[in-house]
Amino acid sequence: MKVTATLKNLRISPRKTHTVARVLRGLSIERAQTHLGQELRHVSEPLLKLLRSAVANAENNFGLDKDNLYIYDIQVGAGPTLKRWMPRAYGRATPIHKRTACVFLTLDEYEDHKGASDKKRARTSEKKSAAKEVTGVQESQKHVGSEKSRKKGNAILPLAAKKGAAKTKKIFQRKAV
Repeated sequence: MKVTATLKNLRISPRKTHTVARVLRGLSIERAQTHLGQELRHVSEPLLKLLRSAVANAENNFGLDKDNLYIYDIQVGAGPTLKRWMPRAYGRATPIHKRTACVFLTLDEYEDHKGASDKKRARTSEKKSAAKEVTGVQESQKHVGSEKSRKKGNAILPLAAKKGAAKTKKIFQRKAV
């Protein structure tokens, strides 16, 4: 069962909040609390409070076990922007945008009661097998160059393997040719 909690009008920009929040996705509750406790960024305190609130919702409202929960999804969106003005030279004014964030946290239960590491392993093995099927290159496609050039002995070699070639390719040239 999925349990949600929201944090609205967090007075930290969504860009700064997202950098910490994306690391938490897929972690167990204990690992996420440990990570947020050691994080030095200012946004870790409100996110830890939100996580504890979501866990309390799951335990009290739905009767779920804390040890069986993990962070299913965490999304950070933009909240209302506070617009302020700063006086500048010659009577001008420069706008200042004080951005706010909204954080949406979703918790879910483990299906097999074994923990996050087993679930992650299953997901990565599925992804690897799917990637092998999609990118399966046949042996005949691995050869470099055309058949005519191979018959002549002019196989296409990488830049560093050619005789007399420099080890690094020059990217920018200062003088026009």
